[in-house]
Amino acid sequence: MNQQTRIELPDHVKDRQDILSDFTWFKRVLAARMALYFGQECDVATPYEIAPPNLDEMDGTYAQLVKDWQLTPELRLILMLALAPEIESEALDPFFIKNAVYDRGHSEFGGIVSERHGGFLPTVETALFLLAGADAALKLALLPCLQRGSFLVDNWILDIGTAEAFSESKPAHSMGTYGNNLLRLSDTMLSHVRDGGRIFSPIPNNIPAIVVETSLCWDDLIISEHTDNALNTIFAWLDHRESLAVLDGIGKHLKPGYTALFHGPPGTGKTLTAGLIGKRVGQMVVAVDLSQLVSKYIGETEKNIERLFVEAERRGWILFFDEADAVFGKRTQVTSSNDRHANTETAFLLQRLESFQGLVILASNLPANFDDTYMRRFQSVVHFPMPDASMRQRLYQNCLGKSAGVDSNDIKALAKQYEVTGSTIVNAIRYAWLMTLSADKSSPSKQDIEEGLRLELAKEGKSR
Repeated sequence: MNQQTRIELPDHVKDRQDILSDFTWFKRVLAARMALYFGQECDVATPYEIAPPNLDEMDGTYAQLVKDWQLTPELRLILMLALAPEIESEALDPFFIKNAVYDRGHSEFGGIVSERHGGFLPTVETALFLLAGADAALKLALLPCLQRGSFLVDNWILDIGTAEAFSESKPAHSMGTYGNNLLRLSDTMLSHVRDGGRIFSPIPNNIPAIVVETSLCWDDLIISEHTDNALNTIFAWLDHRESLAVLDGIGKHLKPGYTALFHGPPGTGKTLTAGLIGKRVGQMVVAVDLSQLVSKYIGETEKNIERLFVEAERRGWILFFDEADAVFGKRTQVTSSNDRHANTETAFLLQRLESFQGLVILASNLPANFDDTYMRRFQSVVHFPMPDASMRQRLYQNCLGKSAGVDSNDIKALAKQYEVTGSTIVNAIRYAWLMTLSADKSSPSKQDIEEGLRLELAKEGKSR
């Protein structure tokens, strides 16, 4: 077996030594599997004797995933197999070997041939052959790794679909079973690999939180000048926090992290802004469900909070707490053990906020409910007001796009007439476009948008 496997990768992944290491290992395992399957000379008795690379000392995003997820060698091989068509399709050419007896491909290899791609596209059957060869019992044992409910599938790392998704494709070796489903990385995972950006690891099941993600950019966020200026302080801390911490004099007086309060009516961009901040600095924004952190059992809430912050510090999360006034509201007189217990929990959460080394964003629709004692501990308080007419006009223009063809005077009139938030405008324009497409028209009308606005206002209990 050739130990000096040559890899010709696109420029955007040539400097990703973590991926290169695993891909070289994958090619060695594949070569060994093929040699052993066909009874050829091989320097190992089983492909599993070829140890995976040690990525502990590498700091690439893929290496971090392997460590965060504690990926087994089998799962790493599956990821490399799915990645192969994207970075070196010829690595899979050995699967084109014909069965000399039947004068066709080997059905046990699976695979899909696409005229658009020009190479071999792996399927579930391909992965099972790579991992188990001709061992049917081992294939059955490994199949759950590639089905719904598995780690790779449920965390949107793998996207397993039918061959019909490729209109010009046909099975390389027809199986007619689940094994013939196409094996590929999810679009999100592929974009991270292509762009060299950070790939975020999933949130552990014992932490009640979700990831705040957005496909929008800063140009899509319409906020007031005052709000924009307030956000600049947060950016300044994110950019210079390390230098600030070691400044003579002030440095030793500062807390290690930064807590900001976003307040304003629903739909004014608080959550979107949090997501955009994370996007700007390449950090995962995790929205925590405070109600799920609280336990009726004494001491459990503190354990839940500690688990959250330890994980956040380890992984570099930005923490986002919505409706934070529910916890940091005005304190009432202690009249029972439950009141004392609640105050203890809040105090512990506040203590962890202050010792946390990263960014915490609290969001609230009702800042007046916050206790003054807590407010003084926040480094920034950022107001997200209702958009004025000029801001609403820009929101309409952004959401409609240049190709919509809606008269600018109509947009200006709508912006002036209806005092609504950005989320209401988005929902109204979505409705208008649905009506437009249903009627086979080319562009929404002012009437369609107004009807959408009326429906949104009705949900809020308003007539206009």
